[in-house]
Amino acid sequence: MTTKQRTELDAAIERATAAGLEVVAHGYRKAKPSVRIYCVPSQTEANRWHVISLYGSHLVCDCRSRVICAHRAAVHMELVVEAAKQAMHAAEIEAAFERDAQATCAIINDSTTYTPSPALVRAQASLDETNAMLAKMESPTHHFTCPGCGNRNGVFEQLGSGVCNECLDEKAKLDRDAANDRRDADRWELIESGNW
Repeated sequence: MTTKQRTELDAAIERATAAGLEVVAHGYRKAKPSVRIYCVPSQTEANRWHVISLYGSHLVCDCRSRVICAHRAAVHMELVVEAAKQAMHAAEIEAAFERDAQATCAIINDSTTYTPSPALVRAQASLDETNAMLAKMESPTHHFTCPGCGNRNGVFEQLGSGVCNECLDEKAKLDRDAANDRRDADRWELIESGNW
């Protein structure tokens, strides 16, 4: 981030804080499920929300501002808080693992003749299998032939899925459309019975 962008962002954060702007809704784009969206109330128009889309690490707002707007700043603050909470949770988990490891080492070092219990042997084997699987998944993408569409160089981000990302996106879209159709049918049934 350049110094100009940092200055614009700081000014936008001040404007968003002064106006009390906060994210009021969030979700994913229906047409492109990989794009997260956030809704922030408009400062100038009553009963209007601006939609801010997150493309990778870039926020795009639908307002007409030529600089970083207060809507993007509100979403930026929300994402920073979310990342801080995730980092804190990860640190708590890591600290718990470290305490457990130190306690285990203390028990091992205190005993003169140590024979691991069967449960510990199984746990170590499970840990080794998990570490091997994580090592295989170290790179985020793997190329195989997709059984769903036959694409030879399909990108698989979820190794357990068995199909390429395009097929996953299509399946997710079909599932969402089916859920929406069921919801609409239920609504029409309520409307027709006069209970809506």
